[in-house]
Parts: sequence; C-alpha cells; structure tokens
Amino acid sequence: IRDSGMTPLEKWRSYFFEGTRQINKLPDEVDNLDFWRKELMPKTERTLQSYGVQWDLFHYDSDGLVALRQRHAKTPSKTFTVRRDPRDVSEVYVWDPDNKVYLTVRYRSPMSIGMSLWDQRATKRALEEQGLMHIGENEIFDAHKERIKRQELVASSKQDTVKARRQREQKPVSYTHLTLPTKRIV
Repeated sequence: IRDSGMTPLEKWRSYFFEGTRQINKLPDEVDNLDFWRKELMPKTERTLQSYGVQWDLFHYDSDGLVALRQRHAKTPSKTFTVRRDPRDVSEVYVWDPDNKVYLTVRYRSPMSIGMSLWDQRATKRALEEQGLMHIGENEIFDAHKERIKRQELVASSKQDTVKARRQREQKPVSYTHLTLPTKRIV
C-alpha cells in the first residue's frame, strides 16, 4: 500500500472496481459482526476465581461466569480468554469454550461507574501523585466520580461566564433621545 501511494480504502476499491465497473466479486458480509468486533479487542488470559475475573484492579462477575466456573471447577488453573473495549472498561467479554460464545461480564462493585481505559489510568495516576498507598477499584471509582463532578462544574462555570459576558456586553437601551409630547392628545 505504501509503494502504491494509495490509501487502504483506495487499494481495496481498486481490487473490486475499475472506475464504476465491478471487476471482482465483493466478499460476503460477516455473519456474526458482534463476535468479530469482540474478537478484535485487546485480550488477556485469566483464570476464573471465586470472585470472578480481575483485570487492572477491577473485578468482574456475572451469573454466566458463575456457571462457567462451576463447569470447570475440576481444572482451577485453566485460563480463559478475556477481552475488553478500551473505550468502556465497565464490562469484559469472557470466551466460553464449551458454548463458543463470549459472555458479557460487568463490574462486580455496586459503586461502579463507566469509564474508558484512559480515564482509569489518568485517575490511578492522579491518586498515585497524591501519595495514596493502597489503590483499589473503589478508590478509582470515587476519584473518577469526583473528577467528573469537577469537569461538570468547570463546564457550567464556563457557560455561566459566557452568559455573564454577553449580558455585560449588551448595551442598555437609552430612551433619552426621545421627546415626550407636552400636550395631551385627546
């Protein structure tokens, strides 16, 4: 692609089309798009624990995961593929090899709040800079909630500032140039 000077999309089109004429058969649509979306996410290998699965300080568990743990109780060291979308780490996807499906497994903590991987890392880094010795999922959730509140406060303050500036800039209407009639008109 680099040698051809084409973007990937242009290269793809050049294989199937010459101008507006189709020269090769287009590929079939993917049958299970959700499966392939998950299959392309970052992954790790984890064993199933009594509390569920842990990834980057967060614990995840679900009824489906409990059933999977029970089916594989005789092989506690067996690892399972776990994937997640870095844009939303509130859930992970655990591959169930028996049923050939991904189980959606949410945060275990009731205090949980959705966040991206980048928000999680920034929040953890901020807690480390504050000198917090023990950082767990609850500390990250609390700090992230505070961070969101501060961002909302800053955004509303900016909006109030814009509104106040516009009000100041509006000139008051002056009626001093108008003369009132001296006689009463009947």
